[in-house]
Amino acid sequence: MKKLFFLLSIFTFLSIQHLPIMAQVNYNGPLRVHVNSFYNYLEKGKKDKKYFKNCESKVKYLQGKDANLAAQLQAELNAAKGASAPPSPTPAKTTTSTAVNTSNNSAKTGTGDPFVDKAVKSFYGHLEKCKINEANYNKYRDDAERKIKYIAGKDAAKAAELQAEYDVVAGKWAAVAADNAANASTVRAFDGKFKFLKDNTPRSNYFDDEADQINKDLEAHIALYKACADEIVNDYAALLTEVQGKFIAGGSKAGRGGMMMMDRTPISYYPQFYGDYMQHTYYDRDISEIKTSMAALSGNGPEIAYNKILSMEAIYYAVKTVYPFEELFKTRHKELSDLLAASGGRVKAKARLAENGQRAIENHRMEKAQMKDAALEQAANNIFNANKPSTFGEPLRTNLLFFEWNVHRNELTGIPTYRAMVADVAAKDSKNGKIYVYRIIMRSNHDGTSWGKTYGYNVLPGGLELLPENLHK
Repeated sequence: MKKLFFLLSIFTFLSIQHLPIMAQVNYNGPLRVHVNSFYNYLEKGKKDKKYFKNCESKVKYLQGKDANLAAQLQAELNAAKGASAPPSPTPAKTTTSTAVNTSNNSAKTGTGDPFVDKAVKSFYGHLEKCKINEANYNKYRDDAERKIKYIAGKDAAKAAELQAEYDVVAGKWAAVAADNAANASTVRAFDGKFKFLKDNTPRSNYFDDEADQINKDLEAHIALYKACADEIVNDYAALLTEVQGKFIAGGSKAGRGGMMMMDRTPISYYPQFYGDYMQHTYYDRDISEIKTSMAALSGNGPEIAYNKILSMEAIYYAVKTVYPFEELFKTRHKELSDLLAASGGRVKAKARLAENGQRAIENHRMEKAQMKDAALEQAANNIFNANKPSTFGEPLRTNLLFFEWNVHRNELTGIPTYRAMVADVAAKDSKNGKIYVYRIIMRSNHDGTSWGKTYGYNVLPGGLELLPENLHK
């Protein structure tokens, strides 16, 4: 009885070892990552049935994505399960053939030549190793091919049979290699999208109320930025799901060290982009500044705030789109969307900007004169006339802004080197009839004994309009 069980064990082992490789479904669509995973588990399941559960999970997932594909894989799984089951013991008194698994072992029958038989046995040893995984195939295929070549010189028919079996295995791994190459290209393109998001974060660049081209460029950039996030979701749906699962399972380890897909293609920008905005330390401060700028009654705050909201809303639109499992991103995007709606858009921002500008003009006054000196005032007027634009007329009012000359001395000797005085000069621009205030910085150098002639050190152009009724206030 013990001998019978021993022989039965050997019979079962040989049957399992020489199972044919399943013909893979010819599929190169967006779900190929899951299909590859299914086949990896299927091969492992032929050695250890526990991996069939992984196959079942893949099939279940694919049923909701592609029912026909799932049905094909289920058929292969069923066939593999049936093939891996131990064969029933052959009745002791039987008159049928004693050949084991003749459908798959006809090539393994003896040839009558002990050297060829030994080579055949060695060939099958290499072939079984080739079946395990792609790395084994690349390692042992030369050995299998050498055995076929040796046998061909002694038994061409036998060599042809072995070649046919080998070609099945080689074809499988060639298909896997081609699929891996395609997958690697897809993964690199996928990761490149995240690199674009990381490297092209919208920044609000605002200089003055005439920077319309800057605003247009910002809005065009934001449109591309959001489109990139949408492309990731639409064009890489299956891969995104796979990567998200690995990332969530890997936790901080996946975030620090990047990720490796099944075909060993690295993904590095997916976790990096996530980390950038999970660690957005200054988010609350940025929101506070935006709200303050929106409420500002002077300056260009309203449009600055609008551009900042526009940029931040685009950023959090992207992160909540490509990381849908992260509630923080959804919460922040909603807050920014609400702020954007409350801002009233760029038209309202510009209207408020105009209101602030008009308010500033109405409140504009010349700085009060701190001293009266007719000679110095005339010197300031002469400097202005020598430097003014051609459309400006004579000075209408000149105020000296220091109580006295500001004298600068040598730090070591205390001897005067030069003195300075600042004056504001108001004049009308005939081009538009408006009054503007220019600031004049005057100097006079000391030659060691006396002060020299007063000259213009700098003339700062007028920026803010001064209403005529405010000229003498």
